Amino acid sequence: MRNPSEYKMHLQSLAVRHQIRVMEVTDLPPHEGTATPSLNLLILPQIKDECSFVTALHEFGHLIAPYGKDISMGTLGDHWDPVHMRQCLVEEYAAWGWAEEEAKRAGFEWTLTMEHVKILSLKSYQDQLKKAILAQQICEVA
Repeated sequence: MRNPSEYKMHLQSLAVRHQIRVMEVTDLPPHEGTATPSLNLLILPQIKDECSFVTALHEFGHLIAPYGKDISMGTLGDHWDPVHMRQCLVEEYAAWGWAEEEAKRAGFEWTLTMEHVKILSLKSYQDQLKKAILAQQICEVA
């Protein structure tokens, strides 16, 4: 694991380069963050370790990556609508792909911890999509 100050310096340089505003929230869990494309704003956990760092990179990916903020970002959407959830999943994969590439491009090792955070995050969206599809099928039968 690198020094948290190295993570912070890299994130600050990304924010300046892409003119993204960042709010760091001290009591936010390290695996949670939010991107608000309409405000070009990120709400991030305090950057203390590789979990919070990769979460932050992922949220930057929502604002920077192609397809990272395509349709569903910035809308509440219907988490029971399979179309909305498929789009969310596309955006999540785009943001995570960007995060991994950016970490490697900047000379950070993509660690097992980072990979686990990514997998768990994507799994939560995949599970929600499965629930949405099942709910739609139930409603169609009723």
